Amino acid sequence: MSAQRSVMWLVIMALCVGLGYLGRSYLQPSEEKSVEARPRLQLVVGGPDPFWQIVIAGARDAASRYDADLEVSVPEGGASSQTAILGRIDTKAVDGVAVSSMAPAEQTRMLSRLASEVKLVTYDNDSPQSLRHCYIGTSNYAAGKLSAELVREALPDGGEVAIFLGDVDRENARQRRAAFMYALLNATDRDPEDDETPEEPAEGNGYTIVKTYFDESDPDKCKANLQQALKDHPDLKCIVGLYGYVGPLAADAVKEAKRGGDVKVVAFDEHEGTLRGVESGEIHGTVVQNPYQYGYEAIRLLASLTRKIDEAVPLAGAGTMFLPCATLHQDDVAAYREKLNERLKGADKGA
Repeated sequence: MSAQRSVMWLVIMALCVGLGYLGRSYLQPSEEKSVEARPRLQLVVGGPDPFWQIVIAGARDAASRYDADLEVSVPEGGASSQTAILGRIDTKAVDGVAVSSMAPAEQTRMLSRLASEVKLVTYDNDSPQSLRHCYIGTSNYAAGKLSAELVREALPDGGEVAIFLGDVDRENARQRRAAFMYALLNATDRDPEDDETPEEPAEGNGYTIVKTYFDESDPDKCKANLQQALKDHPDLKCIVGLYGYVGPLAADAVKEAKRGGDVKVVAFDEHEGTLRGVESGEIHGTVVQNPYQYGYEAIRLLASLTRKIDEAVPLAGAGTMFLPCATLHQDDVAAYREKLNERLKGADKGA
């Protein structure tokens, strides 16, 4: 081999080594793409209701444990207030966002844009068509069935029932109501198809659902609805609240109408007024979710996602983490309240 050809081969080998080095430097994940040691996370809740304070407590505990900075945003109005908060998020100043969507369909595009720039998880109320990385919540079909179970306990011989909730625009409310109606009227454990509900008044299995009263998440309107229902339906035997604020309002309305021995109340969530009502017997029972764990798992997951060097690819409806719900009766309240208060105090210390 001539000296000229030897030099040529050396040049070619050097070029190959150089290209291989450059290829590795471009193809391997860069340390610079990982977030700083403390990820900057934002929790967007669904309003000022006490339910969300429990969510915030869980989120703060997770942020403390997983070494993350946490900002909490609380909408003071309806869905438009939350949409405004989402629109103001600076994706250069935050690494991950957890949101309980108040308007899933309307916010889909906005949430998908967020998910393309930062890690995004939804909790409690999903936006299933968005590009969120994961949804954390309960099965609202299971929650609706548990509400039906409480009604069957309170009214074993059947009777007239009225439902109270904010709206059916959100998936969680729609599924909760559909499952409740289907389970109560058909005495089955099967999930309703396409969240279908019968026309009211609807009868079955000895029960009559006289009407669903919607209040647009306005407690004052809910109170007026309760008073109207008790007036319009003298044979009403059970009030079923599928939103958290309904329980205490229903217990008060029944008391004011002097129908405490006649009308049972089945509630949802763990408002302090609801817990007092269950403890006193004014409320037969309530279905409780796990709002503390919603907040905790949302922030734990975001902290994990944001610390990964490789980019996580969001897929519509890609992941779901279901947390169980349960019924709470009179004998359960003391232990439940003690555990809840411990969690809230712990979060206050870490805030």
